[in-house]
Amino acid sequence: MKTSNRTWACAVAMALAACDNGASVVGRQDAAADLPAADVQPDVVADVTPDVTPDVTPDVPADVTPDVTDAAVDAPADVTPDVTPDAGPPPLVRVVAECGTVCVRPSDAVLNAAGTAVFFTAMTATGQPAVFRADVPAVGAAPATPTVLAMGGGMEFPVGIAIANDDATLYVADLSATRGTTRGVGALFSLPATGGAPTAVSLDASLAAPSSIAVSADGASLLVTAVQRGATGSTRGVFRMARGGGAATAVGGALQDPIGVSEGAGGVLAVFDHRRGGPTSGTVLTVGGATGTEFVGGLRARFPAGVGYALDNRALLVSGRSSAGPALLTFVGSDGRASAPAELSMGMVAPRGLHRAQRADLWSVADEAAGSNGAGAIFVVRRP
Repeated sequence: MKTSNRTWACAVAMALAACDNGASVVGRQDAAADLPAADVQPDVVADVTPDVTPDVTPDVPADVTPDVTDAAVDAPADVTPDVTPDAGPPPLVRVVAECGTVCVRPSDAVLNAAGTAVFFTAMTATGQPAVFRADVPAVGAAPATPTVLAMGGGMEFPVGIAIANDDATLYVADLSATRGTTRGVGALFSLPATGGAPTAVSLDASLAAPSSIAVSADGASLLVTAVQRGATGSTRGVFRMARGGGAATAVGGALQDPIGVSEGAGGVLAVFDHRRGGPTSGTVLTVGGATGTEFVGGLRARFPAGVGYALDNRALLVSGRSSAGPALLTFVGSDGRASAPAELSMGMVAPRGLHRAQRADLWSVADEAAGSNGAGAIFVVRRP
């Protein structure tokens, strides 16, 4: 099935509404030093001390204190720790999958709960809308080649993707799919994470052009950015609905162009509003109840953008550029101060949607133009 001209027209229109025109903006001061860092050494555990007890050299007389050299010689050869002195934490960012000749222009990516597999939306190399999967390779290994998990099945322009908290079901927001008898209005789909045909999810009839999607923190509902059509016009917003579909409720107060959403503990949302600061300056808001509080501004991003809370809800990763440095991602501390260390988006070209794994401070980032041949790649970012 080929993507229709109408589909690409919609895609182009949405992309133009959110494109990065390269204008300079003023961001917050670099506050990398303020960020919590207690968990940045996840691979080094507390029990790596050699199992050498004080009585492993019984022949030393009690009144003679052995020097360090003697102790080292007398110690059994097999008590050397498995962690070498130069072993450090894994890199902050690495490529885990490349489209190569399989796919083009990934738009959003999500990890399973443990961060061992990644799922993403993209087009096949022949232009078919699809959902892809790749196992996350070991650190130092070559990027994985993705496989098609689902293709076609009513999808026209799959943009956003999310995964249920039990890793069983994927949810896809399609910007311009046919819903019922209405062509081009957009739709939501679900499919098994193990693969299978997409199934349409009942979507509130007033909603159109769904783009970003996330699963709520408690796993019970979906959060979708979309356009709501009414008698007096259309508005863009974030909407909450049951995972099985049905009526949707607007959340987030007055928003202009939300293109990314994440829910933290206590039901507080982080929303990337692409045009709140002007046509070239986006703002991340924290939303609790019916009102929103600006968290950090002066960001530029592509469509769709992504935003994801850290596990402790004290920080956010955003797929937007700030003025703090050349990086294409921004890390925001709990005080709303943004930092963009260059190594955080090393190798990236055009990052779009992102999500955090449910049980780890790892974020998957879809880049539409990275990779060895520029067809796109998926990155994993570890919390700095």
